[in-house]
Amino acid sequence: MISNSIPKQLRLSVTESINFNWEQSGGLLLFSTQRPILEKTKRLSIKNSSINQLKWDSLILSSTRKFYSQSHGIFLSLQKLSAKLKLEKKQKQSTILNLQLNLNLNERLNKFQSDLVLISRQYRAVLTEYLVSLSQKSKRDPNLVDEANLIGLAVMLWHLCEIIFIDQTVYVTAREPLSNWYLYHFSMNNNSLRQNIFQTNNSRNDKKNKKIQKQNKLMKKQNLNKIDLIQVLQSALVGDFEQVFFFIEQELSEIKKSPNMNKSLIKIIKFIKSELSSCPRDFEISNTSDSVERLKKWQRECQQKIERLPEFNISYDNSISLLIKNWKELLMIFAGDFDVIRQYSQNWIEFLIANVLWIKPNLTIKELPLLVEQCRKEFINTEDTPTNEIIMMILKNSPIKVIRMIETLIASPWLSAHLIDLLYHSKIIDSQKITYNGLDLREHYLIEFCQRLINCNDMFITTSSYLKQCKTVGRSYIELFLKREKINSDNYAKKLINICNKNDLYKSADRIKNTRAIQLLQTNNNVQALIWLISIDPIRRKNVLINRTVDKILKNANDLSDLDILVNSISSVINEKNSSYQSDLFNYLSKYSKITHLFEKGQLQKGAQIIVKLIETRTLPKQFWLTILNDIAKLISLQDEIIFDKHGTFVIMNFLEQITTFEHERETLLSIDNSQIQKIRFLLVKNLGKSLIY
Repeated sequence: MISNSIPKQLRLSVTESINFNWEQSGGLLLFSTQRPILEKTKRLSIKNSSINQLKWDSLILSSTRKFYSQSHGIFLSLQKLSAKLKLEKKQKQSTILNLQLNLNLNERLNKFQSDLVLISRQYRAVLTEYLVSLSQKSKRDPNLVDEANLIGLAVMLWHLCEIIFIDQTVYVTAREPLSNWYLYHFSMNNNSLRQNIFQTNNSRNDKKNKKIQKQNKLMKKQNLNKIDLIQVLQSALVGDFEQVFFFIEQELSEIKKSPNMNKSLIKIIKFIKSELSSCPRDFEISNTSDSVERLKKWQRECQQKIERLPEFNISYDNSISLLIKNWKELLMIFAGDFDVIRQYSQNWIEFLIANVLWIKPNLTIKELPLLVEQCRKEFINTEDTPTNEIIMMILKNSPIKVIRMIETLIASPWLSAHLIDLLYHSKIIDSQKITYNGLDLREHYLIEFCQRLINCNDMFITTSSYLKQCKTVGRSYIELFLKREKINSDNYAKKLINICNKNDLYKSADRIKNTRAIQLLQTNNNVQALIWLISIDPIRRKNVLINRTVDKILKNANDLSDLDILVNSISSVINEKNSSYQSDLFNYLSKYSKITHLFEKGQLQKGAQIIVKLIETRTLPKQFWLTILNDIAKLISLQDEIIFDKHGTFVIMNFLEQITTFEHERETLLSIDNSQIQKIRFLLVKNLGKSLIY
């Protein structure tokens, strides 16, 4: 959502233009400028420039974040299953024809189809959980009511798409799945969804309903009827046996309490209850043909009983006889009477469900489109809602039209993206053959969803997983979104770098390292900053910044031994990244770290040899001259054994004379007085004597 609309001053005119720039916080800066004006000073200037900020809402509910996270996990599992199946197909093509291999692949294909059904149900379960959470919160926050209604609509549409597109191999007939779908989503308790879908104008039904309602009021006054017959008939149309039996029991109990009890009416209601109890309800998938035959046989017997029952063959001239007629029509609905079903159907969807349940119970899902057209013609004068049209397209098995209608009418990027991805893996559609704005259809809707997702806080990693599946422009979008991402910790920077490496975005990875290093330098965390800088590729590494960072570290270090952790960290980065970072300073730090460890292990002579080599090769930085001389003095004075041989002693003495002779080098030793230098000289002479004797 945009917090403020585009200001009036940003409207284009003949002399104005609009420029823009992204902010790291997820906003967009727009600034309008006039054409440059040549001033008297012959300089170009721009006047009346104004900057305006467009900000996207980045805070999302915890339940929404959980919903995105759960659906993201399901999405990834689907991609892994699909990739595994593609790999097995390639192995089959590259191998010599093998019967066992073909059998295994066929089993995997069947297993993959059942996995798709499970994944679709997981998506639906996540949507339903999110709907329950939003519904609870909408009681406290009315602003969430519309969003909750939208998610309820998404659950209903997803369920129907699952039946028609994904799960159709399971069901032989359309009777059971469509009945369950309608009863689950359009029960009498779900009034908001019914109103959203069934806002139709049917004068014929309105007149009939008004007549029945008037009759109900009259009978209630006469204590002849205690229930709403319209609800009973609508429940019968869609096969809601529980609701019908509930109404029947309620009516029986009320009539028995009434002083004007009518025995004929009680007999009829009990007869209807008995007949409905013997009606076949659930179809067995493995034996559908037998189940259909049992239902048709029951319907024929029921019609015969209706014709022979004397209570039904009366003239309808009073309230009781009219009531008996309505109960008769209830039973005729279950018996599959077309005229009665059409008379009481409120809309074409109810009429379709009633047809599938009671008139054409053996109809398959593939045969639904023709029946949909027939039912729609019966309600040709009604006005459908947009959602009603989407339901019709789903039942007609037109997935591409469904996806596009969801995008334009419902505006749900999540639903469009995940549904088309599932249909793509189910081979229902081949999105690569259908382009939209230059992209294949699946990639287009995934990009649309990612553009919505990226504006939520801390959702970049999730977004990149979706973009990785977009082979055409996914990598470019990851690179674009990376520039807007705010880096606030080392762990998050490492996660972003990992994403860059997986997508071959090495320049972006180095940019993140450099950005994180500068952030750490600003907070005086110089050691960590140096580690980040060294890990950058040598081609893009800024050695000047590295040297400045090292100088900062050395100025703040109390003792060279404090840099042992730094050396180890830098070494691990160099080894891990195969970096070619080399400098006298780092070589010295590494060797000094090694010297320290040798001294701790008691290997003093080996450590002394490394010190001599450092002095002899002139790779010892000036910052550490005094430190190394003090270490040499301690080794000579504290040990009885000879640590430095005569060659090493001569090298050290020569080095001391050189650095105390030249003025520009003597400045490095200003922190010690002349007596300390004389003491070091005396110890070196004493050690030279010992080395010559022994």
